Amino acid sequence: MALKNSKFSHLNQALNSIPLRGKDAPQEQSEVKSADRDKARQMDQSPEMTQPGGQEDEWKAKLHGWKTYCKKNSGKIGLCACAAALLLLVGAVSFSIMSKQAFKRAEALIQAGDSKKALPELDTSIWFNPNSVAALYERGQIYSKQGNLKDAVADFSNVIKINPFYKDVLERRATAYLGVGDFKRAIADYTQAIAVTSGPHTGLWGNRAHAYAQIGDYNAAIADYDVAISHAPKNVSLYLGRARCLIKAQQFKKALKDCEDAAEIDPKNANVYMRRAWCEHSLYENGKASKDIALALELDPQLAEAYYYRGTFVGIDGKFQQALADFDKGIALNDKDPRFYLLRGETFNQLGDKRKAVADLEKSLKLPPVSYGDVQPLFVLNFLAQLYMDLGDYQNAAKKLTLAIGENRQNADAFLRRAKCYMRLGNFSGAVADCDSAIALKPNNSDYYHVRGICQLRLGRQVSAEHDFEKALSIAPRSFDVYMTRGNFYLDRKNFDKATDDFQQACHINPRSAQAKSKLAVALASFRRGSYAPSAQIAQTTRQSKDASEGEKSASLSNNLNELLDVGYRDLARGKAQRAIDELSRAVKLFPNDARARRYLAYALIEDRQPIGALEQFKHLANLGGQTLEDKLAMADALTELGRAKDSIRLLKPCLESDDVNAKVYAKMALAYNSLGFPEKAIELCQQGMQSAKTSEEQEALVAVREQINAGARGPAAATPVRPAPVRAPVNAVLGGGGGG
Repeated sequence: MALKNSKFSHLNQALNSIPLRGKDAPQEQSEVKSADRDKARQMDQSPEMTQPGGQEDEWKAKLHGWKTYCKKNSGKIGLCACAAALLLLVGAVSFSIMSKQAFKRAEALIQAGDSKKALPELDTSIWFNPNSVAALYERGQIYSKQGNLKDAVADFSNVIKINPFYKDVLERRATAYLGVGDFKRAIADYTQAIAVTSGPHTGLWGNRAHAYAQIGDYNAAIADYDVAISHAPKNVSLYLGRARCLIKAQQFKKALKDCEDAAEIDPKNANVYMRRAWCEHSLYENGKASKDIALALELDPQLAEAYYYRGTFVGIDGKFQQALADFDKGIALNDKDPRFYLLRGETFNQLGDKRKAVADLEKSLKLPPVSYGDVQPLFVLNFLAQLYMDLGDYQNAAKKLTLAIGENRQNADAFLRRAKCYMRLGNFSGAVADCDSAIALKPNNSDYYHVRGICQLRLGRQVSAEHDFEKALSIAPRSFDVYMTRGNFYLDRKNFDKATDDFQQACHINPRSAQAKSKLAVALASFRRGSYAPSAQIAQTTRQSKDASEGEKSASLSNNLNELLDVGYRDLARGKAQRAIDELSRAVKLFPNDARARRYLAYALIEDRQPIGALEQFKHLANLGGQTLEDKLAMADALTELGRAKDSIRLLKPCLESDDVNAKVYAKMALAYNSLGFPEKAIELCQQGMQSAKTSEEQEALVAVREQINAGARGPAAATPVRPAPVRAPVNAVLGGGGGG
């Protein structure tokens, strides 16, 4: 067959180059019927044309059929259409052959162990045939081994589009999703793979358990580990994985059992003893935990995570230099684990080296997250913001808080802290906006109104500022800072009578404040004169006020120890903490070696929110040998309130070891751990305490503490620590013991 128009001579050559089978002659030309077009379309779209990796003979047979059809019907469908279709078929056959040849070369290279050279051959095979399942699968495998998980996921996804029930590819893609941190998609793929798998498949259940653990669904993870272990009861890694989930779920005894089972299966596995040490430490078996850590390091001195655990244990016990040494060793062994930098940074902060703490925390943010959410970026951002504020770097503090707010816009305290940074930077409008956001989230916090009022003043909005101060005092009527701020506001506006009232209130709340007394003297003098009093007159007024106050106290207070203690304790019991402090301070001054006087005064200072003074009295009491368990609990409250939660834990641990059924000790330790940023540990302590509670009141108190932690569990930098409830001196504690004066 020849085309008359020389313009199509190249098509004529292509057509004639295909050998024909049989003696087929062209038919008489006629109009193209729709049925013929449909037949051509069906043949073009036949399964063989799109089936990946089809057989060569099938392609040739189809090509022959097309050629015969075109010879018979060239007049109907047109010579150009026939030639074009045949050319497309020739190209398809050629592409298929070249794709298969490239894949065979790639297979040979893979079998020879040279996957690097195999990769270009697979690229060629896929270029010629994008639907080659075998080539896509092999290339995805190579990408996975090279750590190129993003491209591996893309190749596996293309295979699954062609065959959605390809179990091996589903599993491979799920594993790649795990590597890139897309745990929910990994779970979906493992679930689909399990559904199409007949019989037990330990790897699928175990890997899905790991993925569930990564998103914090520990109950689902434990359930999958149960199935996996039932299929492979000698697999140590499954026991260790389940143990870690049980630890996270606060089921320490069950976790310990899993570690002991794993130790029986593989007694030379260092990871077993390291995990068991964590269980033992959580159950307060510190001696056993130390021995297991030592055994783990003896079996594997290069086990970085063992140094992480030991550093954590000794850090909680206040051995910060030893903790630093362990974290340094861990970083030397594995400098890609952000947990080491986070804990070393926290240790530097405990030692007062905030700049080194900042450097380590910044490093931890730059590293990819580790398993089980041990490092939460939101916690680190808040921690860093606080450190920058402590260093006076409000610009960087504001940046970190902006990132933290972007992660969680429900944290009202983050808005307040950024508002304080903006105040320092002179951005008062931004500070007001942040206070507005904080108030919208927590409308009953006086600090938010107080800070907003200060910013309103700087913006010249005096009426709004006064309204904010009034609102703050309606929420917290004994706020010394708000009275001082509003007193200065009235003083500047020459409203001396209101300024006097506010400064008097401030002096009543904190009688030892020299600033409040000085401001009160200024307000009184200005009120009498109608203007600000000269400094000399203010100083004289202050001295006269102080002398009169001291004279009044001298006249009203007795020198009899028992009388002072009796009156002081009665005032403390009535909630008149300041009067009690005055009376008991005199008792301590007159009789410094009386344990009762020291104890009474300590409790009165705690009631008046003066933890530093209370700690001083408790230390004297300890030197006198008269400290009781109740005293230690109150002292722990003071330490926690001062941000010294680790000291509080060190004080409480011996109490718990000597009395492990005391619900109050569990409550205090829970509050301390929560202020350190360990809410899970705090909740666990609450649960243990509820099991030990002897009365329904104790159980209710622990439930309240647990709910408080659950409602706002956060680290030391994420928000202010949970403030312990005021502790009144128990009668059996304050009346017992003590030397005479």
